Amino acid sequence: MFLGPPFTVFIRMIKRRLLLILLLICFLGNSVGVYAATLPTIYKWDMRFVYGWPRNLQYDMMHMAVGLQGLANRQAPRVFLIFNDDDAAWLDRLVEPGGLCQGWSIQTINNIQDYVNRFSSYAQGVYLYAASPETGVDSTSLAATSAAAADDCIALRNDPSSGVYKTLVTNLTGPQLPIVKDLTGKFTGTGTIWETSLPSTGSAKCDAYYWLGENYIKQGKCDTTKIIYGMDLWGLKPEIPIDNALLRNLDYVFSGGAVCFELSPWGNEIPNDDPGQPLGTDLNTFRYLLDVCNQQNNYSKMIKFCGFPNWAYKYTTEVGGSHEPVPTEWETVRIVSAYNCYMEADALAALTNGSFYAGLKPALESRMYVQNSPPSYQDMVNQGYIDSSGNVVANNYIMIYMGDYDNTAWMLYWLGNDRFNDSERGNVACNWALNPSSIDRVGAAFDYFYRNKTDKDFFIAPDSGVGYVNPSQLYGSRYYSGYGDARQMYQKLCQDYYRTLDYSITGWLLNGYSGTLTSTDADIYVPFSCDGIGTNTGFSSVQLRDNVPVYKRYSLDLYSYNISASILGLHNGSGVNFNWYRGILLYPSNLKQVEDEIAALGWDYKLLDAYTFYYLLRYYNGGNNDYRATWLSHDIPPVLQTSQEYTASITVRNDGWDSWSEADMYRLAYVVVPAGQSVDIMDLNSNGRFYLGASEVVHTGQSCSFEVGIDIPASPGNYSIYFDMVRDAVTWFSSRNNILWKVDIVVVDDVMSVDSDGDFVPDVIEIENGLLPWHPDDGECGDIHSLVADISGENDIPDCYVNYYDLSRIADAWLTSDTLADISGPNGDRDGVVSLYDISVLAAEWMLCNNPDDVSCW
Repeated sequence: MFLGPPFTVFIRMIKRRLLLILLLICFLGNSVGVYAATLPTIYKWDMRFVYGWPRNLQYDMMHMAVGLQGLANRQAPRVFLIFNDDDAAWLDRLVEPGGLCQGWSIQTINNIQDYVNRFSSYAQGVYLYAASPETGVDSTSLAATSAAAADDCIALRNDPSSGVYKTLVTNLTGPQLPIVKDLTGKFTGTGTIWETSLPSTGSAKCDAYYWLGENYIKQGKCDTTKIIYGMDLWGLKPEIPIDNALLRNLDYVFSGGAVCFELSPWGNEIPNDDPGQPLGTDLNTFRYLLDVCNQQNNYSKMIKFCGFPNWAYKYTTEVGGSHEPVPTEWETVRIVSAYNCYMEADALAALTNGSFYAGLKPALESRMYVQNSPPSYQDMVNQGYIDSSGNVVANNYIMIYMGDYDNTAWMLYWLGNDRFNDSERGNVACNWALNPSSIDRVGAAFDYFYRNKTDKDFFIAPDSGVGYVNPSQLYGSRYYSGYGDARQMYQKLCQDYYRTLDYSITGWLLNGYSGTLTSTDADIYVPFSCDGIGTNTGFSSVQLRDNVPVYKRYSLDLYSYNISASILGLHNGSGVNFNWYRGILLYPSNLKQVEDEIAALGWDYKLLDAYTFYYLLRYYNGGNNDYRATWLSHDIPPVLQTSQEYTASITVRNDGWDSWSEADMYRLAYVVVPAGQSVDIMDLNSNGRFYLGASEVVHTGQSCSFEVGIDIPASPGNYSIYFDMVRDAVTWFSSRNNILWKVDIVVVDDVMSVDSDGDFVPDVIEIENGLLPWHPDDGECGDIHSLVADISGENDIPDCYVNYYDLSRIADAWLTSDTLADISGPNGDRDGVVSLYDISVLAAEWMLCNNPDDVSCW
């Protein structure tokens, strides 16, 4: 009888399995090695070529590129676009030693077809909008952008002749993305608004936004904690530079589903981009969109408002209106502040790669950003600011605020790629005023600044704290919204951002059209600005608000073209004086020039860093600089098991003028609470105290470490651990306006069950092996353990576990002298032949790694 191939193969496999079992007894000792981890890939597309294209094609290419970029970056940062040398420089900084993407590989995208082939799968389809700003509805470009992002689509101008349209939609060689919605011609300014039951506003432009509000915002499809105030299709006009069309900013919309619009803030003037609308329609639509966002947020969340009036092209005297640019800015801020918004003032500034930078948030959260230590009392004496009797020496003490970096693009490009590289940085005190909420969209800049700061670089908040707001619009009548008091909500927002960046100074409170600032406004900022608050109005003399010095700026703004010693308005030999000045886009060289001029004149002017200025100002006015702490480090993992006691090491620095010791009862306390729950002092009392050494004394600028036994809750969930220093029987540091330190954790019954990025490898395994628990694209088969016997699979390709495919390959190689299956030898190295040594390694790895879902194998 003839035995065919299937039976022969079956017999051979039984023999091989028996041989395996026998050899396993002898050779099981062979070990499994470890490989270096494979980190993610950055896909770089240099798009500088687009600036040489015809205008329509420029516009289409940019909108398409950022749309696919935002969708591809939604789960993790993948796509990085380059539109200028500044973008290229930031990519280099990301991957440099110490950068947020150190060790990541970079792969170049070669052309539009390559880009579309790689990333069009992230898009479910296309939303079309009007093709021309002359004949279509301008606002459909932004309404389509918001709606498309909500439905995992991209937005395209409805021009079938465009090469970009063809590549995405009609070409047989392309992805042929379906048209999900076509907004072209749907809004007329008459009748009933398309796909709603609402009567038309009388404006086709505004009807498109009501359509967006009713069908997307109210249906919970958009992220209503984020608004992008951009530029609509008006940006296609040839007189507007393509970068001022702000298309590059829109990847952030596609990555997170933000609400996107552009409208006039003025109710007493018909806007120049919609001259036929009824008076006040733009403003009413503006308020409608802000209101429906707040409704979705249950009026309990602050809204990030990214953008600024496009004053050079719309709604101002620059284009024939009756309102100047600055009043238009102030009116916009007045409105959005009343509707629980804080502005990141992207003033006609194109920001590239916001979605990529936003995706690096977990990397930022894994680092501690710490300011330079403030001066001690002895430092003040040594500098000649305080004499031997404890009196402040007669001088003109000057602090120059280096702003206004409330604009993400200015921070990234004007500061990061210009002023921060000035040759005099490090030789003169620089007080960089950086909006802390910008860390969400340009976190790489903050990381770079803190990594490269000198002992003369300090960071403070600009106008007005977190985001640009009018403080007086957070409470009271809150015209136009009439909403309830938002001060506590805003304070919590500020505390979170200030904590992240170790901020304790609010450099400049600006109140626009909301009146002169009062102590009520300053008191909003006191709980998170313990070292000082500067104001634009009011406070002509220093006030200590709960020991926090509050002081108005000198009225003159400083620019690089007007800064000089004589312009500072002070008088040599006039006693003890304190003045601070708002500098706009200054270079360190400008400050060094003034400092050298003062030295040559022999004047008693002292240019100070912000911490020295406010510590000395507080001391001079009868306050004290005690009970200040900065948290330096901890070793608490992000995932912890229920009901255990975890012993953590917590390191904290003394930034006050008091000395800490156990004899004076300086101690540490903590509390664990469910995420989002507020904490009071009674909570902090619940877990006792943790002590300094019996003879340990911690002076100003010195640090100490505490070993803290943390009781992990018995119930799984998201928790926050809050820490505070206390001087028992005297005060808690948080009662002196230090911000409680917080560490967020996830508590689970089984730590192996947490897989944040969905790559089937538990976070704890990834962390232990140098991978990223928040990025699904890192790691390859063999990254965690190398399976040298994994040489085959179903398609003769290694498949990340060891089974009969690999055994069959080795057995065949043994019979045919095929050296490709040689994986071991007498000394554990390949010896050029397939033998029992190779079988022994296979046996060991098969026993360990015969299940593709067994994460301990890879």
